[in-house]
Amino acid sequence: MAAGRGFFTGFSPAGQRFLTENRDLPMNPTPAPDENPPAVRLLHEPLVHFLLLGAVLFGLFAWRGSAGAPVAVTDQIVITPGLLDNMRTSFQRMNGRAPDAGDLDQAVDLYVREEVLDREARALGLDRDDTIVRRRLAQRMEFISTAKVEARAPSEEDLRAFFEKNPALFKREDGGAPQFAEAREAVERAWLNHERQAAADAAYEKMRARYTVVRQDEEGPPGK
Repeated sequence: MAAGRGFFTGFSPAGQRFLTENRDLPMNPTPAPDENPPAVRLLHEPLVHFLLLGAVLFGLFAWRGSAGAPVAVTDQIVITPGLLDNMRTSFQRMNGRAPDAGDLDQAVDLYVREEVLDREARALGLDRDDTIVRRRLAQRMEFISTAKVEARAPSEEDLRAFFEKNPALFKREDGGAPQFAEAREAVERAWLNHERQAAADAAYEKMRARYTVVRQDEEGPPGK
């Protein structure tokens, strides 16, 4: 106690009274435990905030970079047997003869060139709101719709019936009507064109049924 009293003698009376009343308290009190779970405490760390912000910025720049990059969806161009058959049919239709190996190779090279340019153009968004591209895609859809017609050879009965039903298509320049044997090649070409158009129209009507057309004329709908 003497040592204790000597220790307190250097303070004022008020200070001595405070130290005497609190002499049993620890000099370095232990802080109260944090009631927040570890995951919550981790979210308050500045380093975590910095890492999260960096991840968000990285994702943003990656998205913006990929949106404008002219990269095609795939680097593989497959020339299928069906595509080769279409090339042969198109060549024969345009040239009146079957293609040889060199002709077919040239057709394949042309297709690959167009396909590469088409994919790169689409990657750049050049196909949007382009009338020529829309028309070309529509033509391709019609070509697909008529593929079965191209593969079917007409019978003699089919050609004769078409010839007799459409005599005006085969009149001579002098107005005379030829015999079927004389006009057979012209009849076959006309029959093929007719069947192509019929197949394209049928396919269109089937697809058209899935759509509703909303026409917005400036003067309003009829009757108003």
